[in-house]
Amino acid sequence: MAGEESKANLFAVPDFWQRSKWLQDLATDPEADFFSLHKNDDPDATTNGSFAAVAPVLADSHGLFKAPVFEAPDPVEQETPVDEMSTASESIADTSFEVDAWMDLDEAVPAPPAHRTWDAFERGTTVPHEPLFFSEAGASTYDALLSWPTDPLNLQNTDVPVVQTKAYFSALLSLALGRQSVLFVRNHPQKTFEPALPKFRISGYSRQVLVGVEEECLICGTRILDLRSFIQSSYTAEASPCRVALASAVNHILQVVHKYITVDKVQPQSLLQLHTSIACLAAIVKPLVRLNAQLRPDMRDHDILSAVFHHASLADAESLYIRDMMREILQRVSSPWIEFLQEWIGTKAEQGIPLTKSDLGARKWFIKVDKEIYVDDFGRQVEDVDFRLDRSRMPSFLPDDVAQSIFETGKNLRFIKSHHPQHILANTQFTVLQNPPEIRWLFDWNDVSQVERRIKEFGERMATAVSDGRAGNATEMGLPLYDSSHKTQDYELTFFGVNEKEIEERIEASMRRLKEPLKDETAHDSLSTIVRRQLHQGFSNSSGSSLTPHWSLLPLLSFGAMVSAQAHSINQEQMRLLFANHDLLGHFRLYRDFHMLGSGLFCTRLSQALFSPDLESAERQAGVARQGGVMGLRLGGRDTWPPASSELRLALMGILSDAYFDKLPKSSSRLGRDGDRLPGDLSFAVRDLSEEEIQQCMNPDSLEAMDFLCLQYTTPPALSSVVTPVVLLQYDRIFRLLLRVLRLMYVVDELFRQTLWTNRVYGYELSDDEYRFAREARIFVSSVAGYFLDTAISIPWRAFEGRLGQIQAALALARNDAVTKQPPSPLQLQQLHTKLLHTIMSGLFLRKRQQPILNLLEDIFNGILEYAKVAKASDSGAAPQSQAEARQPSELYHEFKQKVQIFITVCRSIAEKAKSESKTKDGGDGLFASVGVGDEGIVAQLLSKLDLDNYYVK
Repeated sequence: MAGEESKANLFAVPDFWQRSKWLQDLATDPEADFFSLHKNDDPDATTNGSFAAVAPVLADSHGLFKAPVFEAPDPVEQETPVDEMSTASESIADTSFEVDAWMDLDEAVPAPPAHRTWDAFERGTTVPHEPLFFSEAGASTYDALLSWPTDPLNLQNTDVPVVQTKAYFSALLSLALGRQSVLFVRNHPQKTFEPALPKFRISGYSRQVLVGVEEECLICGTRILDLRSFIQSSYTAEASPCRVALASAVNHILQVVHKYITVDKVQPQSLLQLHTSIACLAAIVKPLVRLNAQLRPDMRDHDILSAVFHHASLADAESLYIRDMMREILQRVSSPWIEFLQEWIGTKAEQGIPLTKSDLGARKWFIKVDKEIYVDDFGRQVEDVDFRLDRSRMPSFLPDDVAQSIFETGKNLRFIKSHHPQHILANTQFTVLQNPPEIRWLFDWNDVSQVERRIKEFGERMATAVSDGRAGNATEMGLPLYDSSHKTQDYELTFFGVNEKEIEERIEASMRRLKEPLKDETAHDSLSTIVRRQLHQGFSNSSGSSLTPHWSLLPLLSFGAMVSAQAHSINQEQMRLLFANHDLLGHFRLYRDFHMLGSGLFCTRLSQALFSPDLESAERQAGVARQGGVMGLRLGGRDTWPPASSELRLALMGILSDAYFDKLPKSSSRLGRDGDRLPGDLSFAVRDLSEEEIQQCMNPDSLEAMDFLCLQYTTPPALSSVVTPVVLLQYDRIFRLLLRVLRLMYVVDELFRQTLWTNRVYGYELSDDEYRFAREARIFVSSVAGYFLDTAISIPWRAFEGRLGQIQAALALARNDAVTKQPPSPLQLQQLHTKLLHTIMSGLFLRKRQQPILNLLEDIFNGILEYAKVAKASDSGAAPQSQAEARQPSELYHEFKQKVQIFITVCRSIAEKAKSESKTKDGGDGLFASVGVGDEGIVAQLLSKLDLDNYYVK
């Protein structure tokens, strides 16, 4: 019980001079007996074995502790001699009063006057420091207390050896850097660190305090090991450029950190300084480890860019230096991708082997040369090889419109290089000489405004230089007319022909240079500067207060302006070349005149060559010599069908050239009608048909009898960006439908002429159904043909030609400012052309959703052809069997009238639906909707031609 009482009194507050003497003795002799050093020699001490007198604990009426009671000294007794202190204290105890000790803490305690002598000043003696707590007594006192066998603090550190503080701090720094040391050994199979001793500590600290610091260092070191593993795995032959750039940036950061910790920074003098350095190092490593955790070995460059962009955006919530570090990493990782972007749009010379359309299957970043299969609404396929935008390899942060503009700009630039190699824009050095701003990430509004100003100046210089180059001043500018990016560099021979003395001086200069210390290449590096500032300033959560753009706007602000300026220059110049050098407008008019039967001469010549029975037959007959007149196929006037290829050539020879050159001025007409090649090598050809379609063509009386005939047109390579293979398929479908209508027009005209006038002349009487059938069929076919040619085709085509005229005027007056409306790009022109064909096909019932309407119209046409066949057989006196097999004219008329009624009802419902939808929908693209052909409401004009007075409805 005596030991427990003495242990309990250990933490009581002893008298001041006794406590000071106890701590000093314990510090000087740690091996001494703990209780023997503090025996109470006071004869008046208590008899319970305590070594210090303790003031009695005061309690209130409820048993709770209250403030101690101090005895106020008597002013008179303060001058009592030292030998009378005990007597004075006893007398003062009798006149005690209660004082609150906490009320006077903020007030300065007046120091009692001291007796100062010259003898004490000359001796220079000072009052020795008397510590009050263990922390003031020094590390040796705390170590003695921790190593005491009885373990009074219950920290279980009695058997823990003490190591050198300096060596321990160095070992912790090495551990935090992922390196082994004397105290911490790396376990290579498990990639972890293990202490060299089971337990150890340093002077002044318990083992429990050091364990937490060691765990932080171990976590930081393990993370750095993971980063080094990522760096080593990235430098392989299969590694992508962005992965190598990321590994290089991470390796650069680790090198700066290692150099700063081991070389530049002073050795930490305390555990708090060491902990601050470790916390700062962990703050730098943390975002890198978080980024590395999301990287997979199979990730491509665009995925790596997206991941770095995402983590750089998250770093805005971190400290200022961490934010700047992640932004610099994004800048470096994006460098290979941005470099190819500049090469693609032409602001930088292209490195390596350039991509061409002939390299099928080749790929560079987000551009590939691939074969694309176009399929129309009815399953017809056609292949096209061209540059393709691989959207799956575009970073996710890039907007779709910017990505499309990048692709179109590079594609149009390669059009100029391939088709106009002498053009000034085909020279790579031309754009470089205009000093285009470098494309890079912009994180500040000031940088954005400065770059936009430079881009505007660059656009003005480009416009002026291109205008001068178009005027023929390229040689005056000192530019070669070819691409000199691959020109062989001239090397100078530096030793041959030099005398011996000069060679000796050069060798000595080289030796002196080799003796110089290696330059620190990272001294002025931006990333190194950011990391050093973070390490120098220490761990801080302060963030920058500058107003920066939102991360969703950064790609547009960083890349959009430069891409837009370059796209404007290249697209505008390509549009000029398409109209001026490649006669794009002439090709469009060629489609209108021939594929859409816009030429009256072509329609007349083609109708006579195919259907007129008055022309000489092109069919070869044994023993019959040709008369040398105009020959035709004479559909409906021959027994064999389809005609041979030689008959097609004889019948259709000269029709296309005569119709084409007839519209040209007389001064531009050239040799004979077959001596010139038409644009696109336009000619008649036989269409590829399926077996079922071939069987339908075998019947000369069917509606599909002329489906084998088509117009063959080969798109010039320069116009492939506007006239796509799908466009040619749509033109072919339009021509096939209009050829059927052309045949029906000839049939109903012949039926009306022969049935009504010839039979009356020769006295044949017609029934009412025959008379009405011939008349109503002629009205129906002429109304449909007039609607097709004059409304469904002519109205949108006139609007399209008007827009082309506006484009040409804009190209002639184009200026590089925001007020002038800029001309469209080739892609926009292609989309406008495609919209035109969609509008025309919608008016011709050629869209897939309109297939039932077209089938109904074709049934009506078949009924007219069947009646024409019956009428022809009756006029020619056919055999009774043939007349018996044919249906009666009255039956055919009633069927024709019923189908016309259904067709008109369907067209009326379509027109009403389109009218109701136009009230709720917007006006479409603005061009064709403004002329009334933007939707199916144009069918109302067909109704006004077919049934203006509701004849069929009644």
